[in-house]
Amino acid sequence: MALNIELPPRLAKTRIVAGIVFTDGHATVRKIGTSTRRYLEHVGATITSDGEAGPLAKRTLAELRAAAADLDLDLPESAKKTDLIEAISSASEG
Repeated sequence: MALNIELPPRLAKTRIVAGIVFTDGHATVRKIGTSTRRYLEHVGATITSDGEAGPLAKRTLAELRAAAADLDLDLPESAKKTDLIEAISSASEG
């Protein structure tokens, strides 16, 4: 799962923000840290996930486990779907 980041118009010509290289105000990265996400949101960047299968509740357990792994979440193998959804939602909110 990739993250698409779009800078606000006032920063669109900036090449590097928070260590991420942007082209015409856009960048795609595999993952970002919590501090980087908070900073980007603070400056007005829009961060969206690419290839999401829709709301988390509609995803399969395997898709949720893959999303959790992409976010470097350390969850037990016994984690239930609701546990995965809660952890992914919390991590995505920053």
